[in-house]
Amino acid sequence: MGPRKGPRPEANPRPIFQGLVIAVTSFKGGEWNETNMSRWISLRKGRLSSQVDASVTHLICSEEDVKNKHPKVREAQKRGIKKCKLVTLDWLEDSMHAKRVLPEGDFSPQKALLKAKKIEARKKKVEKGFEQAVKTVNTNLYHHYQDHTYFTYVVTLRRDHVTPGERYVLFLEESNNSKPHLYWFFAKYYKNKGNTYAHVYRPSFTCGRFQREFDHFKNFFKTKTGIDWDDRLIKEGMAPADKKFFHYTSPVSPPFFLFQVLPLLACRVVLGCVCLCSCEPTQIQRRPPRRRTFLVLRRDISPRKQTRNGKRTSLRAMPMTLQSKQSQVHNQSLRVPRRRRSCRCTNQNQNRNRYSC
Repeated sequence: MGPRKGPRPEANPRPIFQGLVIAVTSFKGGEWNETNMSRWISLRKGRLSSQVDASVTHLICSEEDVKNKHPKVREAQKRGIKKCKLVTLDWLEDSMHAKRVLPEGDFSPQKALLKAKKIEARKKKVEKGFEQAVKTVNTNLYHHYQDHTYFTYVVTLRRDHVTPGERYVLFLEESNNSKPHLYWFFAKYYKNKGNTYAHVYRPSFTCGRFQREFDHFKNFFKTKTGIDWDDRLIKEGMAPADKKFFHYTSPVSPPFFLFQVLPLLACRVVLGCVCLCSCEPTQIQRRPPRRRTFLVLRRDISPRKQTRNGKRTSLRAMPMTLQSKQSQVHNQSLRVPRRRRSCRCTNQNQNRNRYSC
């Protein structure tokens, strides 16, 4: 990539840098030398400073200058980021092309440095995953399997009565992809307490279905402890006397208490039964809700309901309770019924038999 080109010449550029004093840690080659940059900034009513003093508002630097702590960068950081803002050369170039001062936060060298560090850390993580995949599994593609009781299948088998620190660590891994998941079992063996290098045992060359890998997990557990996996809690502490077997200790898992016992205790306390037994919670006697009376205005649409004076009322005040309010609102329609056609008998005597047909 060749040297960067400067902005296009303009007859009357806008004074976008008016009131700004800009300093540069080091000038680039090509057109971005001290003479051209001073001329471009001064044409836009700004000023280029060779030193970082109290009047400098912007310091143009690169990620390497921030990483190596350039003297001008340290001087600007002492003044504070609000008084002297650190920007890259792209801020100056893009501002001149856009003919306005762009936000300095988008061109911060610290953010660019952090972004580069994240990319580098991600690359190292991927490389570490590939290295681990040779012996165990790729940690970027798998995680520890956890069942519905929140038990994580990372089991430690110890044989401290023979060699202090001698142990097996059993892993059952689950893939990160969408369902159906794939599973993989492997175990690590540490010879003593200070040994950091682990021998890996992986019976399957590839990942597979849950039942196959779970059978490998249970068979290995029984081979090393002499106890079936389903009987581990019943026979805990009753391991065979043979010294070749390892001992298993069930972990006291905080997630089990948080997700299983604590919600049950809270529900029973609220419902009135504090014990954790299987009895039914006692029912709290609650008094019936208070009946409240409202004054509701409704339209009386019945033609037969008339007042004593013979005139029909348009609005009628009636008291109603909270329980009967909903039923009366649904039953009484506010739509005025259509007028029925009158026959001959009603025409002869309209006042007396108006709605007889």
